[in-house]
Amino acid sequence: MKALKGARSLWCAAGEDPIGNNRRPHNKRAGLIVREVMEMAVQPVRKEGDRNPRTVEEARSLVAYVKSLFMPWNVDALVAGFTEDCVVRFGVIPEFRGREALRKFFEARRAKQKGYRLDKQFRSLVNDVMTNVWEGEWEDAATGQRMKGFGVEAWTMRDGKIAVWEAAFNAAPADQTVDVSQALR
Repeated sequence: MKALKGARSLWCAAGEDPIGNNRRPHNKRAGLIVREVMEMAVQPVRKEGDRNPRTVEEARSLVAYVKSLFMPWNVDALVAGFTEDCVVRFGVIPEFRGREALRKFFEARRAKQKGYRLDKQFRSLVNDVMTNVWEGEWEDAATGQRMKGFGVEAWTMRDGKIAVWEAAFNAAPADQTVDVSQALR
């Protein structure tokens, strides 16, 4: 807030008020400097070697890329997107850690979710944490039942990879409408 007040003071000194007075700049050079300072103030700080998404566009691209790895399943690429010591909290499944456990999880899902189709949408990015929501449809490999699911995920990123994956997940037969009383059983 202090930086914004300072930027506003500079901006006003240049004859423009970002709050809405819209005065013409008396000093064009000062106005350009103030605009540059304001633009720099909203740029994310990127540490050297840091590959985490820092903009909405970068985060949206990462979510789209991850989505593409599920259709068809590319378990090797999915697992490579996580840190070696990753922590996974997925629905009611007990927390597990590491890429080998993650590989087993994805392999089990791939075997169970025949013809998996996914729509995954970016929602937010704050520092090194990003969120997304998704909807999926598949055929249960054991029963042949068409299924649908919805989930919300939070990814804590480290060095461009997911270090912590937290997900809430609900699934039901695709041809059934589930109301609140059924969902809370």
